[in-house]
Parts: sequence; structure tokens; C-alpha cells
Amino acid sequence: MNLLAFYGFITVISLSGVMSPGPLTAFLIARGRQSPWAGIWVTLGHALAEVPLIIALYAGLQPFIEIQGIREGVSLLGGGVLIYLGSGVFRSFRAAAPEQKSVLQCNSLTGGILLTLLNPYWILWWLTIGASLIARTSEFGWLAGLVGMTVVHLLADAAWAVFVTWSSNQGSRMIGETGWMRIEQGCAWVMLGFGVFFVYDGLMGVLA
Repeated sequence: MNLLAFYGFITVISLSGVMSPGPLTAFLIARGRQSPWAGIWVTLGHALAEVPLIIALYAGLQPFIEIQGIREGVSLLGGGVLIYLGSGVFRSFRAAAPEQKSVLQCNSLTGGILLTLLNPYWILWWLTIGASLIARTSEFGWLAGLVGMTVVHLLADAAWAVFVTWSSNQGSRMIGETGWMRIEQGCAWVMLGFGVFFVYDGLMGVLA
């Protein structure tokens, strides 16, 4: 496989992961209401969490993450926090005026960091698919391989994030305040649903 083909492969694989529904996508939809370019800041937060993991995996962290109990602990912690964040949306609807309501009480950058780190399947993706991509970078050297892979992956993430926030921003002008409130509540249910699933998955691992 030549370098350009490798970058194309990374783009397709990255998009297949980032386009999957999840808490970060819900957050992008919500933040799109404030700015069509919020996806850039969310992606930057995502990158601040992701780049250190890529470097750590490249340096040999994967065996530690695979120790018995680590995966279950990550699922339980991440799921619990997602439940807290999702339920916080409904608390904010009861406590705040309509114009003050938002899906999460944090900015786009912080949300990008938190919803990346608190997603157990983000770590699992990098331990499986991502790890195989990192292994292939050895064919091209650390600059064109590892750095190039990271840049291409993050550009794919950014392209999708901006598409989601831009689409959300354009749509919010047509659906009105009530319609948007229902979308925010839907995003909260997505976070709660993933949180419950992660907690269940972690408990099943502990009890197995």
C-alpha cells in the first residue's frame, strides 16, 4: 500500500467511526445552534484528548489498557458521567429560562474533551481499529506515517463535525424554540441511553 492509498484508507475508516451516532454527535447538534463552526472547537477538544492516546499507543500503552478490569472500570466511569450529564439537561430545563437552556453547561472545547474521554467505545476503537492503523504507520516512518495518520484522521473528524454543526445551525432557524427544545431533549436521551448501556456493559464484565 502506498502512502496516498494509506491516507485514503484512514479517511474512510475514520469517517465510519465518527459518523456513528453517539454522545459527541448529540453534543455537536446542540452546539450547532450557537454557531455553524462550533464543530471546529469540538474537534479541537476531541484532538486534545485523542492525540495523547495515539502517542501512548504508539509508545506501547496498549498492553496496560488490556489488563483485566480496566475496560470494565472505564465503561462504568464513562457511563456514570454520561448519565449525570444527560440528566443535567433536564435539570437545566427546569431551572433556567428558555433562552439560557443548553444541552451541557460547558463550552464546545470542553465538551469535545469530556465527551471523548468519557466514551468507553472511543478507547476500544483505538485499541482495535486504531491500533492496527498505528501499526501500519511503521511502513512510512513516524512523520509521514504516525503524524500523517493523525492529521488525516483529525481532518476527517473535523469535516464531519462542521457538517453536523452547520446543518444543525441552518435547521434551527426553521424549527423554532419549541422544536429546538425537543431536539435538545432528544440529545439528552441519547446521552442517557449510552450512559445506561456503558454502565450495563461494565457491570456484565465485572460479574462475568
